Amino acid sequence: MCFLLCISFSAMAQLNTPRGSEMASVMQRVGTTDLTITYSRPSVKNREIWRELVPCGMNNLGFGTSKAAPWHAGANENTTITLTHTAKIEGKSIEAGTYGLHINVKDADNATIILSKDTDARGSYFYDPANDALRAAVKLKENKHTELLTYEFNDVDANSTTAELAWGKKAIPFKIEVDVTDIVLEDIRGQFKGYGEAMDEAVTIANATQINRMGYAMITAKDYDRAVKYVKSDPKSANWYDSLGEAYKAKGDKKNAVKHFKKSLVLNPVANIKVNSEKNLKEPKRTWSSIRISSIKHI
Repeated sequence: MCFLLCISFSAMAQLNTPRGSEMASVMQRVGTTDLTITYSRPSVKNREIWRELVPCGMNNLGFGTSKAAPWHAGANENTTITLTHTAKIEGKSIEAGTYGLHINVKDADNATIILSKDTDARGSYFYDPANDALRAAVKLKENKHTELLTYEFNDVDANSTTAELAWGKKAIPFKIEVDVTDIVLEDIRGQFKGYGEAMDEAVTIANATQINRMGYAMITAKDYDRAVKYVKSDPKSANWYDSLGEAYKAKGDKKNAVKHFKKSLVLNPVANIKVNSEKNLKEPKRTWSSIRISSIKHI
């Protein structure tokens, strides 16, 4: 009989039943980075939300181990935010990962976003400041009535978005920025890592067009030594001198870059090669070390 009761209680503990505050998730991609907020959605239900249901400051909730807990910015389990790459929230760096999302609402206008390494604090009942990964000051703003607590991503551009919590007649926005260029380049470098010898072997059997393209691929991957190695000068080809000039330019070797662009022009290049060599020679040389080659010329 005791055994059957244990089985019965165990089964009941695993039942997935509807909740008053249903779970939701919202995801936004910025560049190649996915930002996901998972939370539960309580309703206003004619209640006073701010400074009542959501109290100001850090509070003893009367349960759990935390004696000074922030609001867990949702209902039921922890609200969480997941970032697939390192990002910045309100200008502060945060590494890729999943974090518990809490908010310390200080007064009617000011709050602090808190990201915790603990994602299973059962709301904020077991919140421990020792696990904080980020704190950022934010502002509350007046908003149209939102019955169900809602997170959304607004003002999305190439490198950033604004996440916003809206509930009742208030909203709390916070900006998330991603260094898309560095993330993409790091991914490219990762893909090339370990394939250097294979690429070196491929060069030995590639034709001129393929070698030129492989050289530019190495520039994009910031493997400048291989770029220079692949784009070797052909004494009769203005294009190869021009390409080698770009490889040295990307590497930051101004002297050799100028030398090869000038050699390209001496060899009476076709129009597009001539324009490229002349354009590069006219550019301020102090900017060369920061220029990234993003296009591939045709031989």
